[in-house]
Amino acid sequence: MCITYLGVLKGVALRLELLASRVSSSRLSLATSYYSMGRQPMFNRILIPTDGSDPAKSAVEMALNLAETHNATLHVLFIVDQPISVSGIGEGFSGLDNLLDALEKEGHEATDVIVNQAKERDIETKAAVRRGNPHDDILTYADENDINLIVMGTHGRTGVKRALLGSVTEDVVRHSEIPVLTVHQEPEE
Repeated sequence: MCITYLGVLKGVALRLELLASRVSSSRLSLATSYYSMGRQPMFNRILIPTDGSDPAKSAVEMALNLAETHNATLHVLFIVDQPISVSGIGEGFSGLDNLLDALEKEGHEATDVIVNQAKERDIETKAAVRRGNPHDDILTYADENDINLIVMGTHGRTGVKRALLGSVTEDVVRHSEIPVLTVHQEPEE
């Protein structure tokens, strides 16, 4: 698993890539503790957006480790993707309402799994399920809750697939004013 950290620390752009399989959690915590320089914890509110996919699951363990290391509150967020074209005009349309309700239920189940993993490690959590545009609402949630770090999984797509499918993670990285830690999913063999 490759981890990329993009962010700004005291006005200096940082990009830190670690091979998680070769870096012990103690080394990772030493690296993140080093950057906090003995002051308040650098990360005391961490956001892990999830859609329940395998790349999101890959990021969960990293978010849990960071929250545990920094004694941070872990915010778990699921966004029901509601395209702008149906926002507001789908009201009362039972088929759409049923679909969005089912996706919301899926979101509660996905966030509950992470909340339970965090509880096992005595990590304070807050969970939310929202409807809207994923990358916009992730950034809005981060701003509303004074999040210090966003941890997200990536599919690791390149070339045409990346251009055609886009990436919520990429949009968040490009538009976020706070650090975003991306965790790349191991390629299937």
